[in-house]
Formats: sequence, C-alpha cells, structure tokens
Amino acid sequence: MTKSQITYRLNEATHPIGLAIFRMAFGALMLFSGIRFWSKGWIQEFYVEPTFFFKYYGFEWVQPLPEIGLYLVFTLMLLSSLGILLGYRYRIATLLFFLSFNYFELLDKTYYLNHYYLISLLSIWLMIIPTHKTLSLDAKAGRVANTDVPRLYIYLLQFQIAAVYFFAGMAKVAPDWLFHAMPMKIWLRQFDPNSFLGLVMHAPIVAFIASWFGCIYDLSLPFLLSFKKTRPLAYVAVIVFHLATWVLFPIGVFPFVMIGLTLIFFPAETWLKAADKYLPRVKSWLNISAVKNTFSPRLIWIIIPLISWQILFPLRSWIYPGNVYWHEQGFNFSWRVMRVEKAGIATFYVEDKETGKEWEVLNEEYLTPVQEKMMAVQPDFILQYAKFLAEEYKWRHDIKNPVVTADVFVTMNGSPLRRFIKSDVNLHSLKDGWSHKTWILPQE
Repeated sequence: MTKSQITYRLNEATHPIGLAIFRMAFGALMLFSGIRFWSKGWIQEFYVEPTFFFKYYGFEWVQPLPEIGLYLVFTLMLLSSLGILLGYRYRIATLLFFLSFNYFELLDKTYYLNHYYLISLLSIWLMIIPTHKTLSLDAKAGRVANTDVPRLYIYLLQFQIAAVYFFAGMAKVAPDWLFHAMPMKIWLRQFDPNSFLGLVMHAPIVAFIASWFGCIYDLSLPFLLSFKKTRPLAYVAVIVFHLATWVLFPIGVFPFVMIGLTLIFFPAETWLKAADKYLPRVKSWLNISAVKNTFSPRLIWIIIPLISWQILFPLRSWIYPGNVYWHEQGFNFSWRVMRVEKAGIATFYVEDKETGKEWEVLNEEYLTPVQEKMMAVQPDFILQYAKFLAEEYKWRHDIKNPVVTADVFVTMNGSPLRRFIKSDVNLHSLKDGWSHKTWILPQE
C-alpha cells in the first residue's frame, strides 16, 4: 500500500458505535471489578494494613495516603468508571480514572497483574480516543458532536488487544511449555483426583493438549478476529476459552475483561444491525451528522511512542543472559501470561560489622503473607526489602554500616529448590536499576 492509501484507510469514516460499545464494556467492567475489590476488603488488606510497600523503579515517590484518603481516591475511581460507562463528562472521567487507577497500581508492585497493566494502557488510549460520540450522555446533551470517527481509532484499540494475545502466544513458544507441559501439569494436578474432573485433569495428555491449544489460540486469535469469515467462530472461542480458564483457575475478572474488550473487533455494521433488530428504541441515539472527522496529526506524537513501547519493551528480556522466568529481568510488562509457577524461601540476616553481632530477620514482622511470597522469587523485591531492613536496623539497633545478606531458595515449575542469589553479597551495598543483576545465580 502507498502512503496515500494508508492515510486514506486510517481516515476512512466509520460509525462510532464500535467505540461506544468498547467504552461501555470498559466502564462496566471497571465499575464491577472496583466494587468487587472493595467488598472483599482488599483496600484495607493491601494498602491500609501493610507497613512496607514494594515500589516500581522510578516511582518510589508514590506513597499511600491516610486511610480516609485511600478510600476517597478509590471512590473517585468508581465514579469515574461510571462516568466512562455512561459517557458523562467523558474527558474528565477518563483523566480521573487514569490518575486514580494508576495511583493504586504504583503503590505496591506486589499486586502487579498483566490485566492491570492492560487497564493502565487502555486508560491512556481512552483519554486520546473519543469513544463518547454516541450512546453517551455527553452526546445526548450536545457536549460532543455526534459524528463519525476515523477508522484509526478502531485500529488502535484492536492493536492493544491483539498485542496481549500475540505476545502471550510468543511466550508459550518454548520447550518447557510445549514439550514438557509446564507449568500446566502442576496446575492441573491441583484438582481432586477422586472426582471425575480431577481424573481427567490428571491425565498427562490433557496438560499437553491444554498447553498446545493455549499457544495456538493466543497466536492465531488476533488474525482470526480480523477477518469477517472467521470472526464469529473466533469470538466463540474467546468466550469458551476465557470461561474455561475462569472456572479452572483463580484469575479473577481477567477472563471477563478479555471477553468484553475483544468486542472491538466487530465492525460498526454488526452493531447497527443488532441495534436495529433488537433495540429499536436506541436508534435516535445512533443518528450521526454527515461530518467527516480526521485524526489530528499531533496525535502521532503520542500514538507512535505508545505503539513502539509495546512492541519493543516486551523484547527487553533478550538483553539479559539466562532464563527470564528464573531471573525475572524483563519479565513484567511483556505479557507472559500464566507462564511460570514459582515458590521460594527467603531468610535475611543483618550484621553489625563493628560488633560482629548478627540478627535473623522475621519477615512476618514487616511483610504480609502475599508480599513475602512475591518477594522470595523476585530479585528487585529482594533488593528493596534488604535496603529497607538496613535502614530499619540502623534505627532499631543503632548500627552505622549494616550488612544485609540472604539465603534464598527457589523452585520453578516443580524443579528442586535451588539457591537463587549469592548468599555472601551485601545487598545493602547494591544499586537497583536496569543493568543485569550479577548477584543472581544461574538456574543450572
């Protein structure tokens, strides 16, 4: 295609109903998941009760507010989700959602999840893309012109969803996943072998079938959803696959997020026909003026960096030697969805070099069970915690130059426990950053 053909295609007018469906699905899912999060007491458990928080590199300055402040910010997030769902004061709602959601995400790295990262990225796209031009209170009140939109906006959201599937599939093209069915074997063994379901899940062939299907599904789905003939069957596969993972594995609302947001692959014509047949009363909301809108060239300065980030950043693990699932350098933000099963034991020691006195740290004094579990297998967590302990023992025991070491043993995908880091390294003296952590021991 020539440059002019590409430009024409990106600016080609389309009805905004597809964007509106995506907006409403996003707003409804965020509202539901937020209410669910609050009702389970996770605000209190994750952000009020802990005394220590693991930080993202460069975002150490993000600190928890007092309890009332945390609940107010969370309430703001719920209200902004409702605003997105209804298309009410959309620009303000998307900005407030972006700020409030990502505030909680940056408070503690312990709770990083791929679908939380996806929501963070989508909250950026929603601030850019006018998904409120129809089926919104803003359009009804005349606060936004009810006009068509350039097809580029649809492509951007499709790219975002496709990136999740494609990179997740690429991560599964590996010997441990395809030829050893790991960690699928471990997960399926958790079912009661005395039940019919457990009897099926314990069959070795089932783990291999599930592993291969998951890989092929993730790699092929973006392409199957992009073509008219294969789209309906592909979406049926989306529903079946994600409902199955929801039933079999404790992964929260992520399956419903993907089921809802993958609707962006259906063209406007599909939604208009459905509305005309099943919801004739909303037809008046769907009328648009014959004004062709083109995207602003200034958006290129936002779009290109966002797309480049999502293509290049997941590949950064290639610059680190060794197995990324072992050392986890470059693991996060790369869509390695459900790719590894790890557990660890970490015992820390603080020594006063001047007196020779040494203390063994009781992790439960400072960390929640979830924090301790995540810390024991992630090097950046280990380093942050060691630096915290150094400052804590400086104050508690009046130590000038504490030495912090750790015995850390990790099992990955059912392997025997192996020593994870060098036990004689003073972790307090190390600096965090993007460079390779040479104090991590190789897997083999």
